[in-house]
This record gives sequence, C-alpha cells and structure tokens, in this order.
Amino acid sequence: MRHIEDITHEPKDRNDPNNLISKTSINIDSLQNTEILNQTQVIPENGITDIKISNNLIPHELNFAIAVQSILKAFNLPYIISPMEADSQCAYLNINNIVDGVITEDNDVLIYGANKVYRNFFKKNKVPTCYSLQNIQSKLNLNQLDLIKLCYLLGSDYNIGQKGFGIVKSLQAIKNNEVADSSIEFLKNIYLNSNVTEVKEYEIFPTNKISRKNDIIIKVKKVLNENYVDEQNINEIIKLIVKIL
Repeated sequence: MRHIEDITHEPKDRNDPNNLISKTSINIDSLQNTEILNQTQVIPENGITDIKISNNLIPHELNFAIAVQSILKAFNLPYIISPMEADSQCAYLNINNIVDGVITEDNDVLIYGANKVYRNFFKKNKVPTCYSLQNIQSKLNLNQLDLIKLCYLLGSDYNIGQKGFGIVKSLQAIKNNEVADSSIEFLKNIYLNSNVTEVKEYEIFPTNKISRKNDIIIKVKKVLNENYVDEQNINEIIKLIVKIL
C-alpha cells in the first residue's frame, strides 16, 4: 500500500555481502535429494518442508528458490511454501499466533491483517519500528477495512488508485464514509480471503534442536560450492553466518 508513510527503495549495493546470494548461479542437478512437488504442501515429521516450486516461476526464480530452501534446510530452519502472496501467508501466521510478528519492509502485510509488523529491522542507522493494527486503530481510528479503502483510493499492488486522491483527501473521504463497500469488493476478496497454507505451530516449530554451528557452516559451504559460487563470495557469506550464529 502506498503513502501510509514515506517509503524509499534504495538500490542494492553489489559489494554488500548481504546481497551476494542474489548473484548465485544454481546448478539444479547438484542439489542432492531435492524433490520438486506440484501437489499440496507437505510438512514432514521434523517440521522442515519439502521443496515445492510453482509452475509459474521462470528458470532463474526456480533456481534461486531451490538454493534458498537448501540453505534453510542446512540451518535446520523451518519454512512454508505459500500458494499465493508471502504477505498473506505471514499475516496468517501472525493472526493465528504462530509467530509473534512479521519482519518486512512491505506495508501490505498489515492490510492482510497482521497484528504486529517490524520495519527497518536490518537497516543500518535506523531503529526497528513496530506497527500494529491496534495502534493504527487507536491513533488514526482506521481499521483493516479502512486500510483496504486507502488501497482503493491511493493504489496498491492490485489497483492503480483514484485520480486526484492523496493521503489527506483519502483519509477525509474515509472519515466521511464516502467510499462505498461495493467499490472495494474486489480488494476485500484479495485481502480478506487469501489462499494460504494452513499449518499448526507444532508442525513448523518442532522441538528438535538447531544444528551445531560447524555442522551448519559445512552444509552451507557444500551447497554454495555445488552451485559454483566463487571462493570470495563463499567466505563473505560464511562471515555473515558466523555473525548470526
């Protein structure tokens, strides 16, 4: 959703180690025991999801998705394959108290109903900020339906907005009940009836322990080596992993 707050999209620094993984060229054949599923999401007993890839992904997206999932498995970290928007899936997890909040730079997750959203979490020189529907309701007197109306007036991923409406005029229109529910029916169907993977907390957060640091590093190095990442980039990625661990 646009204009609820100023959002800047900074260009990625190609020398930033955080962006190195985006350069990875993946060799699909080298990923051992990787199953690409086209049916419903499957969550094994250990809580780590099997790989499922959408048929709509273009080749380089397919490669990247497999690489990311392989690294997550190396860390023994759970993940979920969303049938639609990641925003709606994250909101579902938060609404159902499976996760405490959603870390994202995308405001849309609030429109899907997430209770707590954390922004600026990984940005240098910025303090992480928590946004919640409860605070928006109490301070701005806007509920989830009002936020959908803002999307209708200002524009979103699914509509271009209404000509002549800025943030001030849009808020005034909502306050005066000038936006008919019928005009936002298509957006309500998107934001309130999203297709998500329904899971239980115990299915994605099992009691098994996280792998030891050295085991994780060995597994990640193996994945990166098999996918032709050069030694310098591998070392930079491993440095980041060590900091995280």
